[in-house]
Amino acid sequence: MTFSPLCWLCLGVALWNQQVLPRTFATGQVLREAVTAATIPRFSCVGEVRGTGLAMGIEFVECAPSNLTPSPQAASACKLGLRARGVLVGTSGPFENVLKVRPPLAFTTAEVPLFVAALVETLAEMELAFVNDAQRNEVALKARL
Repeated sequence: MTFSPLCWLCLGVALWNQQVLPRTFATGQVLREAVTAATIPRFSCVGEVRGTGLAMGIEFVECAPSNLTPSPQAASACKLGLRARGVLVGTSGPFENVLKVRPPLAFTTAEVPLFVAALVETLAEMELAFVNDAQRNEVALKARL
C-alpha cells in the first residue's frame, strides 16, 4: 500500500501540531528519572536504567550488592508481574536480562506515576519471594544438619 504525498503532508502537520517529538523526549526523561529514583536505591536486582525518548531499558542483575551478573530470571519475573498489573513490556539483550519498556506515543507524564507504582509493587513482590525462598532454604539446610 502506498500513500500519496498529501497523506504524508497531513501526517507531518499532525505530528508537528501535537509536538510529538519534544513531548516524547521530555516524557521519556521524566520516566527514566522516576524509575531510577524509585528502583536503584531500593532494589539490588536493578542494575541500570537507560534509554532515549520513550524507549527505556531496565537491566536486571543477580540480587546481591555489587553483583553485575545478568539475571534473565529477574527480568522475566518482572515482565510477568507487570503483565499481571496490566503493563505490557518485553525482555531483550544478549542475556535476556533487560526489560524493554516502549510505551505508546500517547503516553504522557500523567501516566509515569502509574507505571512506576506498578514496577515498584512488582519488584517488592519479587523481593519478598526471594527472601521467602532464602528462608525456606535456610530452614531446609538446618533440618538436614
